[in-house]
Amino acid sequence: MCDQPKVVNRYNKLLNSQLHQQHTFKKFEEFEKLRQSSNMNEQSIINNLNKIDNSITNSILYYAENTCRKLKAGKVPYSPELSPVGKEINVWNNVLRKEKGCNISSTYIKRIAKKSNISHPMSLTIEDCIRERQSASKRYKKLKRDAKQNRIQFIEDLAAQQAERGNE
Repeated sequence: MCDQPKVVNRYNKLLNSQLHQQHTFKKFEEFEKLRQSSNMNEQSIINNLNKIDNSITNSILYYAENTCRKLKAGKVPYSPELSPVGKEINVWNNVLRKEKGCNISSTYIKRIAKKSNISHPMSLTIEDCIRERQSASKRYKKLKRDAKQNRIQFIEDLAAQQAERGNE
């Protein structure tokens, strides 16, 4: 979401108000005055800067955790074996949602079914769709166990292919 100026401005505004509430700017100004006016030892400089840094870090973490969009992607490493099964599950989930009356485009379902090599998914009964989804979920769970190793193998194979082409 950082590519949207409206979101960035809102985040900065909230962060600024939080830093003002914690008097972080005043603490930094006081530190600067003390440092310029007297000879502070190195340890007190480090301690003061760490306090200011902790205040800023906590404010950033607070707003990053509470106001930013949370993406749930990335928990299962990608591999070419796992991807088609996930797409198949997506097809059956959407077909079931369409059958339940949700607003899902039939052309969208046809498009993702075509990518998953499933022909005529809308012609099946709800029970058949549920069985298909369950069988795809079982295959997905089996493949998911080895996802990390498959991902490593996939990356190594890609690197080998690039090396054969002369790309370092």
